[in-house]
Amino acid sequence: MDLLLDVIMIALDMLTFSKVEEKDIEKNIHHVKQYHWFQNLLEHETYRYLITHDSDVRQVIGKIKIKRLDSPFYQEKIEKRLRKKLHKKSEHG
Repeated sequence: MDLLLDVIMIALDMLTFSKVEEKDIEKNIHHVKQYHWFQNLLEHETYRYLITHDSDVRQVIGKIKIKRLDSPFYQEKIEKRLRKKLHKKSEHG
């Protein structure tokens, strides 16, 4: 099931060719800072650096649908996607 979701999410990302703007990224960061899982990511020094400076990680954050964050399922999905990207980037520098 997770593999299917990953494939669908990758396909959807490929269909949305447009890059998000910096203002969207900053707005989304402001909103997700209220969630404990995001605060935990910011406590990790490498992850904080990537969230602040890495364009791929920031694109993931910019694509978050703020209106859907009330859904625990959506929050879990976003957290998993962001953690996966952060982990990948932290390993490969």
